[in-house]
Amino acid sequence: MEKLYGDPTAIWRSWAREVHGVPIESGHHMAEENPAAVAAALASFVA
Repeated sequence: MEKLYGDPTAIWRSWAREVHGVPIESGHHMAEENPAAVAAALASFVA
């Protein structure tokens, strides 16, 4: 997505003070294609 659109979190920065994102190597269905990376990103977010 970043190759097509640039930083996908950039649009959210005009609406939120704190925006974070991490790249996940995957196709369209991230949770199915790379569940370990999605779980790690979510765990980091809620920690």
